[in-house]
Amino acid sequence: MITAYLLLGYMIVNNVQDDSAVTSPMVQGVRSQCAPPLANSPGLTAPGVTGQLGKELELLTVTVQSGWQTAIKEHTVLAYQQGINAVFKSQWGHDLKCVRLTAQGFFTG
Repeated sequence: MITAYLLLGYMIVNNVQDDSAVTSPMVQGVRSQCAPPLANSPGLTAPGVTGQLGKELELLTVTVQSGWQTAIKEHTVLAYQQGINAVFKSQWGHDLKCVRLTAQGFFTG
């Protein structure tokens, strides 16, 4: 779920509304970037923690997607993009406007 959440954030912030613009290799690249650090995270080894995190990310992803669709309908996309980017900067420490999505995942520069 974390891969879906990160990709959705990227798509919103960079106004990527064509789902085909994000290819399977790009999805796999992001997953490959996320999986090893999470697998080695001591905070995720307790029973039930990963399941709870997955549920929370699923709900968050659905909520953010719904907000994006509403922003498109209400012509408030720019404000929504800025808000989502601020959330990702705060949560993940990355400005999604400054990353590129490739088959190897996200890269700055």
